Amino acid sequence: MSDLDASLAPQISAACGANAGDIAEAVGRALDAEVVAKPGTPADPAAVACSGAGLAVLMTFGERSLVATLSADSGLLPDWVAKPDPTGESKLSTLAQELSMLVVPDDLMADDFRASWLEDLPAAIERAQPAADAIALPIELAAGENLGTLRLLWPVTAGTELFAKSDAAQTEPPSQAEMPTPAAEARGTRAEQPATAHVLRGLPLPSDYRDLPPNVVSLLQINAPVWATLASKKVKVADIIEIGPGSILTFDKSCDSLIEISVAGQPVAEGEAVKVGERFGVRLRRMILPSERFRAMLPPKNERSA
Repeated sequence: MSDLDASLAPQISAACGANAGDIAEAVGRALDAEVVAKPGTPADPAAVACSGAGLAVLMTFGERSLVATLSADSGLLPDWVAKPDPTGESKLSTLAQELSMLVVPDDLMADDFRASWLEDLPAAIERAQPAADAIALPIELAAGENLGTLRLLWPVTAGTELFAKSDAAQTEPPSQAEMPTPAAEARGTRAEQPATAHVLRGLPLPSDYRDLPPNVVSLLQINAPVWATLASKKVKVADIIEIGPGSILTFDKSCDSLIEISVAGQPVAEGEAVKVGERFGVRLRRMILPSERFRAMLPPKNERSA
């Protein structure tokens, strides 16, 4: 795998040119717009500097990162991007994942990716510490009458600092005026059942996995096997041993049927096959909820008849 450095400018420029249509579709799906993308040529970062607030996408490759920014003054960002709900967060995460595969050569695979709103893009870029030989590549975006530039910048050496101020603002403790007094807290405790007091007081749920208890965060780091299954069936062993090059297996399923996604053997979703750059992907269309399991609350019949 290549290292993410300025010498990759020709390869990254070529990848953006070849995947321009896919980049436009990825941005359009995330921002609910019909977008056209036209990659430019690598340039000095000062020539394509960003300004003001906007969307930032961080893609980490080993110890270095690539940052993509889109300023709010472009008019391409809908209002919800600044404060996305869970659906919006999912859209931004998907955009970050797709860009991490579309704007770099195929032999580069991102270790992590994230997209979030930032109030001061230039300050955030400075925190991320672009390398001395950092280079930028502009991708012109157009949606209707709105024109903007998706600016790619790499490598940055402190990518984790890009969202540091935004994360700190989200985890800032409540002010003294917002904190309940001991007397009010005591009254609330008496009026509420202990098991529901936390919920009834309206305390915010964790907005980021880093706010969860350490043991839960550890569980989230476990790698679970994921399968994409188009079709399956049982075949006699006698038929299996006769399979060879040129054999055709048929399944009782149409070619345009949805692909089933399973995690650790449990079906979780269905979707359709999509091409992301030169890679295979699945766009989810329907989630599959776990089957309900009921337990009888009555004692066994032999105990009731005794």
